[in-house]
Amino acid sequence: MLSKVFSDEEWLDNFVTVVRRRLTKAHKSIVGALKAIDVPVFEGQGTLMLWADFRNFLPEKSFRGEDILWEEMFTECKWLITRGQQYLCTEPGWFRVMFTSQEWVSEEQISAPFDALKERLIQWKLKRDAKSIGAAPISPSSPVQLNNNQSHFCHDDDDDLEEYEQCSDLINAYTMIEA
Repeated sequence: MLSKVFSDEEWLDNFVTVVRRRLTKAHKSIVGALKAIDVPVFEGQGTLMLWADFRNFLPEKSFRGEDILWEEMFTECKWLITRGQQYLCTEPGWFRVMFTSQEWVSEEQISAPFDALKERLIQWKLKRDAKSIGAAPISPSSPVQLNNNQSHFCHDDDDDLEEYEQCSDLINAYTMIEA
């Protein structure tokens, strides 16, 4: 059956064209959402993800600060992204963002989840700026000290957060946090 699919060149060409168009639209949507809050993006070539530079949003220049920001992004924006420290990133504040993990009802709706995220991010940033809890910008050359005894999360009661992080169904994780 698989050989039959791959031997149908017309279907395969159409499939590649459609997937490329959808991925391009999703990519442009997530980059637009990040640019709306002034988050620089480092794009990988040939990947389905990108790196977002949230260093200017860290409450402190450490991986603990990255954990705090990660938790804030999840609770405030309902956005589960991956911390750079999980990929052995040597500098806190970098987050890995997948732009292919959305389920689309139709091709016209591809940007809908990213548009909603963009609005949540803008509101988050405005609220954050109003509270003046933002950290001073961190330069790329700033030294970072790692503490091997540092906990994975920033607070003592991390059982609930670990449960969210381990949840394979993000909709259920979001529902759990709302309860």
